[in-house]
Amino acid sequence: AQARLDLRQGHDEAAAKALETLLPSARERLGARSDSTLAALSDYGQALRNTTHFDQAEASYQEVYRARRERFGDAHSLTLETLQHLAQLARARDRLDKAVELEKTVVAGREKTFGREHQETQNALNELASMYQDQKKYDLAEPLFREVLATRERTLGERHEHTRNSMNNLGLLLSLEDKLDESEALFRRVLAIETQLLGADDLQVLILMHNLAGLERDRKQFDAAIVLHREVVERASRTLAPGRPELGLFLAGYARTLHAQKHF
Repeated sequence: AQARLDLRQGHDEAAAKALETLLPSARERLGARSDSTLAALSDYGQALRNTTHFDQAEASYQEVYRARRERFGDAHSLTLETLQHLAQLARARDRLDKAVELEKTVVAGREKTFGREHQETQNALNELASMYQDQKKYDLAEPLFREVLATRERTLGERHEHTRNSMNNLGLLLSLEDKLDESEALFRRVLAIETQLLGADDLQVLILMHNLAGLERDRKQFDAAIVLHREVVERASRTLAPGRPELGLFLAGYARTLHAQKHF
């Protein structure tokens, strides 16, 4: 239980050490292929991935995948979950072609098991779109991001966290494609929702404002960008603890915009 808590809190080194100690006794007492042992081994793989011990992480995930596939079959949710872990690991290792192929299998399996609009399928589609974006295959990423956003708006509503994340994902992709007007509209939409839900001084809101300011700079709308930068820096200076890296990020963005305006 403590190891899982450490993992959720981002204490990955502590989680890895605890699970490394726990797993031999779990194998002995419960069996190597018991649900509890496999769940612990999967958590161990995650902790190893997060600490960049990629070879060990892959070995752990592969053991879990083989056991779950043999026990439950290819289409079971636990088998597909482990396959997605392997896809995410391949992505972390910058093995994007392998990651995409694995994620396509996850999408197909979840669509067959749950249906296209089920959130598990949509999560996999979103992950696949992100991998295409990593590959700079924007023409493949964009329709998937659009589909996920439309489905989440319809099934979850625009205020749901997953829907808001989809708006942000599509907005970022559109900015990379130089579709700046549509990107700006999406960023402003999600910013309005986040501000209403989280409050104007929330860090996530400030990050969104910072991103929007950068977009306005790219659109050569320097006055609008500077207004946003000033507001972000003022709020961050008032609400963030001294030394927080986000404040440095916000100041650097502001300086970059002032430099761009001067040389425009």
